[in-house]
Amino acid sequence: MSDSQCQIKEIIVHILDNSMGMPILSDKVHPDNDEIYDFVNKHIIKTFKDIGLKNAIFVNESNRVKKLCEELTTKPTQFQETSKHIATMIYDLMSKYSNVPSADLVCCIFQLAHSDYLGIVKLNYKPSFIHYVLQEETGRVNNIVKQKTSLPNEGQKVEECIFINLDDFSIKIIEKKYEIDGEKRFYLSSDLLECTEDLSAKEKIKILEKAVEDTIIKYYGENELARKAEYKRIVNENIEDEKKIDISDVAETVFGNLPEVKDNFISEVKKNGIRDMEFDVNYGSTKSLYTTQKIVTDTGIVINLPVNEVKNKDKIEFINNPDGTISIVLKNIKKLTK
Repeated sequence: MSDSQCQIKEIIVHILDNSMGMPILSDKVHPDNDEIYDFVNKHIIKTFKDIGLKNAIFVNESNRVKKLCEELTTKPTQFQETSKHIATMIYDLMSKYSNVPSADLVCCIFQLAHSDYLGIVKLNYKPSFIHYVLQEETGRVNNIVKQKTSLPNEGQKVEECIFINLDDFSIKIIEKKYEIDGEKRFYLSSDLLECTEDLSAKEKIKILEKAVEDTIIKYYGENELARKAEYKRIVNENIEDEKKIDISDVAETVFGNLPEVKDNFISEVKKNGIRDMEFDVNYGSTKSLYTTQKIVTDTGIVINLPVNEVKNKDKIEFINNPDGTISIVLKNIKKLTK
């Protein structure tokens, strides 16, 4: 996905600062400014590639946000008013849930992959330090002061955002849990959107990794490094070739020699919330996770092995000794480098 595929049409900024006691809503869209449009554009592109992005759908047809989006498709000139309504709803939730941080809310209309979206990007304030020049009667004093309302820069991750497809009203969301009524939970999906969301690719990968680890330990023993490396190899191959992970392919490759183990593994994955046997993953954000197999010994030695070489006995061999210890032999090494 290149930056040119995202075309921002309008931006409006609302200030949602809890210390103000009320939202500071803008009556007009942001002036055309290439630098600011580029700033928002980069955050949108980066977020669409984020492994934590979740797909969701509205389950309450009378939801106020969905109604506003439906009206927006027939009356595009209502963008400013629509954004003000949504900003007010979010601010009301922030006032109700004190742990939700203050932010600038950037609402925008943009086109991506031939679809129009309403973007709701909550730029939570980040503390930063700036210089401040104080002119006194006795001379100038250059100070460093703490700025409490800095926005995330282009290289930082947006913690909360919503993209609503204005063609089919499907939702893409990144959200964060906050302490609410004694428990950590999401408020954007549950209180604002009243939607049901799928697990993110990041969450699915964690479930998959734990199921693989647990299955290997249960049926093969915790030192079965070759099978762990085979899991990483097939996942890396899936992502590189298809930009997705095929759980059936993983199960067959890693556990196919024992049908019962393979079936138990798939059941475990489904039990923990993965509904579909395939899911999309951005290669760039995950490739570093699946190219090496890290080995940490109880003697403090750390070895990082390319996953494709773990089963290559011409380069490495694992020997189970009679006393229960394991020897690792690295072979055919021509040169050692720092």
